[in-house]
Parts: sequence; structure tokens; C-alpha cells
Amino acid sequence: KSDKVNVIGIHGPQGMGKTTINKYLKNEFSKIGLNVIILSIDDFYFEYKVLKQKLDMFNNKLYKFRGLAGTHDLNLLNDTIKNIKSNKNTLIPIFNKNKFNGFGDRDGYYESGNDIDVIIIEGWLIGYEPHDVTSDDLYLFNENLKLYKNLKSEIDFWVKVESNDIKNIYGWRWSAEDKENGMDKETFDKFLEPYMVIYKNYKINDKDKIVIDKDRNVIN
Repeated sequence: KSDKVNVIGIHGPQGMGKTTINKYLKNEFSKIGLNVIILSIDDFYFEYKVLKQKLDMFNNKLYKFRGLAGTHDLNLLNDTIKNIKSNKNTLIPIFNKNKFNGFGDRDGYYESGNDIDVIIIEGWLIGYEPHDVTSDDLYLFNENLKLYKNLKSEIDFWVKVESNDIKNIYGWRWSAEDKENGMDKETFDKFLEPYMVIYKNYKINDKDKIVIDKDRNVIN
């Protein structure tokens, strides 16, 4: 046990099992006496009114909903990580995806507590690097992705997971949505479409990335 708070970044597509990885890591670290907190980038979306304003300002066909780069309150997320690393009991936002007919909104906070040894931060885009040159359609996303540089600089260790076929992601995500009785199929397709565009155009270049198949088995 050291004085340094280590930050682990988990990058992986929706539905690939980031929650399962988080629970496993937390359990393993707990066995050796380490205090772990898990942060999901999904809890750091802007509040409803702010997010609505940003999407209107973006005026971009990929930005009709939450999720893409630029829809997260990165100042809050970066401050949260810094405060936890400074051993401050910190308020962590809770995002309720069901509010406002599925658009979502912040729904209270919980306390981090003190003496955290390991911060796990997970998200579907945090491992992507901006492209040097990109198409007009991807320009806004690419520019917004550059804003995540400070977050990535906080991460000491990475777990980067990618699917061998992006069609798998659709199936995983729809299965989860169906179980949660969330969006209907038409709404879901509109919601997921921008993500699929990003998955097609952005890849993890890290040679140590983990590649999984449809059944989430590691194949590389």
C-alpha cells in the first residue's frame, strides 16, 4: 500500500462487460487491502439543460443525444479525480438515463469517502486518440475528443478492449436495453447510430489491446 493513488482507465465498447471487469478488479484489490472507487464517464454527462444547449450549438447530425465526445463535464470529472487523489471526501454525480423520456439528467450525488488507493475510470471512448486529418462528418467529434487529453494524462494503467466485429456491439447493447425495458427498437437505432459511426472510424492502436469476439471471449 503506497501513498500514491493509482488511476486505471478501462476503454471498451458498450456492452462488452466493463462493469464485470470493474467488479473483478475491485474484488481483487480489496483482497489485498486496497480501497477502490469506480467512476463511469457516463455519470459525468452535463446536466439536462446544459446538454440540450450544447447539442443545439453543435448543430451536427451525430450530436442528437448524449454520449459522444463533448457531452461530458470534463472539468467536473478532472476535479473529481484530483480531489480524490488529494484525499478529499468528494461528491460524485449520479446520472439517471431514464429522466426526460430517456434523454437523462443528473440525479443527485454520493460521497467518495476518504483514503482511496485506486480509482477506476471507465468509458467507451477514453482510449481513442484524435485523428490528424478527418472528414467533415467527424470533424466535430474529433475536435471534442482532443478535450479528453487531460483526463488521459491522469491514467497510470490502461485496459483497452475492442471487438473483432462492430456488429457485436449492436447486439450487446440492444440485449442490455431490452432487459432494462428501456428504449424501443426505433429509438434505440437512432440513439446508437452515431456510436456506430465512431466505432467504424476510430480504433485502438495500442499493441497491448484486448480483442474479444461475439461471446466476449478473448481472441487476441
